[in-house]
Amino acid sequence: MESWNERINREIAQFQGKVSMLIKRLDAVVPLYEYHSEERLISASMIKVAILLAILEEVRAQRAHLSDSLFVSETDILKDTKVFVDGGAAYCLEELLAWMIIESDNTATNVLIQHFSMELINAYIKNHLQVSNTCLKRRMMDQEAVKQGFDNYTSEQDMCVIFTKLFAHELLTPQLCDLAIAMLYNQRCQNQLMRYIYQPVPFAHKTGTLSNLNHDMGVMKIKNTLYYVGVSLYDCQDMSINKKLIGKLGRLIYEQLCVITQD
Repeated sequence: MESWNERINREIAQFQGKVSMLIKRLDAVVPLYEYHSEERLISASMIKVAILLAILEEVRAQRAHLSDSLFVSETDILKDTKVFVDGGAAYCLEELLAWMIIESDNTATNVLIQHFSMELINAYIKNHLQVSNTCLKRRMMDQEAVKQGFDNYTSEQDMCVIFTKLFAHELLTPQLCDLAIAMLYNQRCQNQLMRYIYQPVPFAHKTGTLSNLNHDMGVMKIKNTLYYVGVSLYDCQDMSINKKLIGKLGRLIYEQLCVITQD
């Protein structure tokens, strides 16, 4: 019988692109599976997790409040929005944070970056999250910045550290950690790691997609045990297979975690 690791390795070997993966019980030291998890990756929308936590730190320090009103102008609204379809209006900070995470809305994200600044967010990443591969260098959908060599980055290892600290309530306050976790559990994009899992599985995660990459990373709850599960596919020739492969890996991972997890 082919082992779990062998099945994952076979799927990776057949993929015409690059892969970064990490599967780890949150309270363990040694991963259950890892593959190039230290690789620095263009983050796509994964950077929004760090943005969320940086802004909630401002709330913790009472330099901002969840009820604060921020104005989204007509010129702020990007073509890809699924939220801001009725033109400019004022929204509370908590709602903009939620749309940034659950719908991965780029308009909300850019308004938040503009209001709080890249410098503040990067300082939080450095001083509080204390990870080395994660940084914010451009706004969402800013192709001119990309042409100039600016991009946002992270890694599977960094995201594992961030999610571990969040779930351990090592950041913010317990209430603000729970708010962030609830938003991540409410993630509406379920067509990657959750693609072929028919059971309702608690998964606090964030996805990211660009023209040459797909990410899905977060914390999966199996029988009251928490696991970091992250898969990234990039530099591939055929983007049409990315989400399907991540889905196949997600089902393999989920089924194995169910086997090894004790009540």
